[in-house]
Amino acid sequence: MTQGGQQPTPAGRKSELPTAKGGSGMSAGMWISLILGAVIVVLLLIFILQNNVPADFQYFGWQFQLPLGVAMLFAAIGGIFIAGIIGSVRIFVLSRKLKKIDKALGR
Repeated sequence: MTQGGQQPTPAGRKSELPTAKGGSGMSAGMWISLILGAVIVVLLLIFILQNNVPADFQYFGWQFQLPLGVAMLFAAIGGIFIAGIIGSVRIFVLSRKLKKIDKALGR
């Protein structure tokens, strides 16, 4: 046992994790994110309202018309969805590697 009655880790360091400063309520970063998100939504709505000219689209034999702003919004949502899937797979792979390293180190 070391000072304070804590068991040393294999590297000889204390096994305590640093504590995060905690406060009640939402952090400033969360508020900034919410405000920024609201501004982006308002700008998107203005963009859609100003670009309501119908445009012709063809996709795998389907032919349809959509307002240009709505079509661009769908394209942006699709891009975010694809980026989210790729990012999630990357996080999953990295977490598996981290678990293997922790297991090899005996943690």
